[in-house]
Amino acid sequence: MRDPLLVTDVRMLEASPAEVRRGLLGFITCTLGGRILLDGLTLRRSRAGRLYVSFPRPRDAYGRERAVVRPLNASAQREIEAQTFLALGIHPRALP
Repeated sequence: MRDPLLVTDVRMLEASPAEVRRGLLGFITCTLGGRILLDGLTLRRSRAGRLYVSFPRPRDAYGRERAVVRPLNASAQREIEAQTFLALGIHPRALP
């Protein structure tokens, strides 16, 4: 079994009230595995009310979105989200 990558040094800058109304709650910076800085992640709320962490997707010269860093699968996404929520003191179902 693989050791999970540890998410540490999590910081969040809260989004503006207008951004919150559109589902963007904040901008996250954290360290992954003590070796990789993740910057520009966002904390979002889906239309169904689920909280999730979104990874940056800059556009290339052709206008296509290309993720620079992203989880390899849904399990990795959930693990990163769980550690991030814990570090921020957020219970995924607690926010209005």
